[in-house]
Amino acid sequence: MKKIHNKQLQNIISSFIAIVMIFGVLATMAYAGGVHTDTYQELILEVLDLSKTQRVQFVDDVLAKLTESNYADYVDRAKDILGMQLTDSQMQLALESYANYPDKHKSTLNELLKSFELPELTYDEDDFPNIRERINYLVTGDSSNDKGFKLFVALIKNLRAFNSKPVFYDAQSNERKLDIRIDGNETLKDGLDKLIDSIDSLKQKDVSDFDSFITRATAEINANSDREIYLLKSFIKEELGASAYAGNLPRPVDPLQKVLLGLSELELRERVSFVNKILAKVTTDNYADYINDAKGILKASISDLEMGSALKLYASLSNRSKGEIEWFIKAFDLTEAIDTTAFPKLAKDINYEVTGDPHDDKGVKFVVKALDLASTITGKALVTDNSDNKFKIEFIELDNQVLEDKLNNLISLIKSLEDKGATDFDSFLAEAEYIVNQNDDIEIYHFKKYLKTQYGSSVYAGTLPNPGAVEPTPTGSTSRPPVSTPRPVEPTPTPTGGDIVEPKPTPTMPAAPPFSDIEGHWAADNIIKLVDLDIVNGYPDGTVKPDANITRAEMAVIVVIAAGLEPAEKITMNFGDLEEIPAWAIGFVQTGVDKGIIHGYEDNTFRASNNLTREEMVVLIMQAFGHAGSENTALSFLDDGDIGGWSRPFIVKSVEKEFVAGYPDNTFLPKKNVTRAEAFTVLIKAIEEKIG
Repeated sequence: MKKIHNKQLQNIISSFIAIVMIFGVLATMAYAGGVHTDTYQELILEVLDLSKTQRVQFVDDVLAKLTESNYADYVDRAKDILGMQLTDSQMQLALESYANYPDKHKSTLNELLKSFELPELTYDEDDFPNIRERINYLVTGDSSNDKGFKLFVALIKNLRAFNSKPVFYDAQSNERKLDIRIDGNETLKDGLDKLIDSIDSLKQKDVSDFDSFITRATAEINANSDREIYLLKSFIKEELGASAYAGNLPRPVDPLQKVLLGLSELELRERVSFVNKILAKVTTDNYADYINDAKGILKASISDLEMGSALKLYASLSNRSKGEIEWFIKAFDLTEAIDTTAFPKLAKDINYEVTGDPHDDKGVKFVVKALDLASTITGKALVTDNSDNKFKIEFIELDNQVLEDKLNNLISLIKSLEDKGATDFDSFLAEAEYIVNQNDDIEIYHFKKYLKTQYGSSVYAGTLPNPGAVEPTPTGSTSRPPVSTPRPVEPTPTPTGGDIVEPKPTPTMPAAPPFSDIEGHWAADNIIKLVDLDIVNGYPDGTVKPDANITRAEMAVIVVIAAGLEPAEKITMNFGDLEEIPAWAIGFVQTGVDKGIIHGYEDNTFRASNNLTREEMVVLIMQAFGHAGSENTALSFLDDGDIGGWSRPFIVKSVEKEFVAGYPDNTFLPKKNVTRAEAFTVLIKAIEEKIG
């Protein structure tokens, strides 16, 4: 954190007083007798928009001389300097407001008016009009007054100068939304908290401190379309510099594309209902009347603006294009989930190509469905081994013109593909082939294997060559590590009760190693060690699924066994979802609770079937093996701020002991689900350290 001398801090706080007073629509005066807020606010905003020379002149020649008895004498002089279109009576009301302003604040305000000016901003009027209107209204009370948006930018600029990190980020829950984080001088924030808490108009909007003001501004921004938010992010990056915005500037998803892909995950009955009740009736004149009904059927996160844009665009299309869209809606069923744990990076690459979001599996489902549909109609597999490198993939071009025309029209509707140069089905296949082949041969192998397992030889006609021993870096493993201590609300960690007994063999369901899916896997040795200790066993099909997720119930059993503990016979837990804990796990969960190893959620649930996160896994294993959290809480990961306060001491300790490491890009990804392989690796390290 940057050090700020007291005098400098006073100057900063003083400059913010001016900004926040305008933000609050000068509410202090609004509740004082004789104050006319609208005209006074307009006057102050106009003064801020003057040159420095004019501002000084206005303060010295007008404001500094006003009293409650002479303000009417300065109307003409004020209008001469400002040149604004106020009537004499309006100007008189504004000057009267200043004259009635408490004397103890006048000198401060005068100095601030001299020193503070609105920034000159460069943007296209059509770039993000709705966002500007919302910010303008929040700041000035007038949605058409762009001085509000200028003041907001000025505030962020000032904060950025004393903030140790960027201010703007892509939101974690949806990267196309915006997140504003202020991590600057706490003394400065305390001063701003007190100031904002004194402004009644902000408190009436549930804004009582600086953080809640930022939260309100963030909500106002994120209520708009992805396109406007994208353009705002672009403006921020250009206006404030890359150091102010730490996101990746993800491109917005076309609204119609968003609707179409969202519909594809609904049941056929609901898709047909959308066609008959919405699309069959919308026109360019009445589309707004169907927004709410359309959102009700879609059941997806989409704003009114986006749905309106999608319906309006659909209504403007030719009848042929509308027919192609209806065919797509009925033919493309993406309701079935795809298990991508064996090819996670490949799936993310395809997702980003199709949807613009690496975490949106509608992308990989769309590609697989398109291949399946085309192969079914043509009777020819479209996927085979690459002729130059058998471990890579090759897509075969269609030879059915009617189908190709339909698919060409479909691809033209997926604007994120068009942005990448895929304008028809052939170019889409070429782009998809290129993206798939940029991945590890082992991931491509598993993608081929998925197609083979799911569709036989109808989609993939290759020989499924196994690339063999390809070892990914352990710290960059593809899924998520075992965890069993979900703590969404940062409870106080409870140390393990009792001594940890040395691990001992415990009967488990048979599944003879080596497993069929660990050859060449980076965690193979660690998995075999746990198998030898009778701590881990495989599945009936002879696999151990190293890259699959692991649930809370599964990890509870494994960790309790690894700690050398026995399952409890008497169940005394009072979790609200106790009946959902499987019989094979409940005794182990009870033991974990009794020993202070396992904890539930704030709502008193255990959520046995939930997948676990990296930070939960670390806390679970560290507590199970008696490791207290570190007093040193410093970490060097780029996403250090995402690590929960409840898990940080344990993560620091696990890093110190070299049980865990970050990813190659120096992130830890604490909220990311963990794979069985990642969990097993941390677990065996804890066991080996314990037994020496």
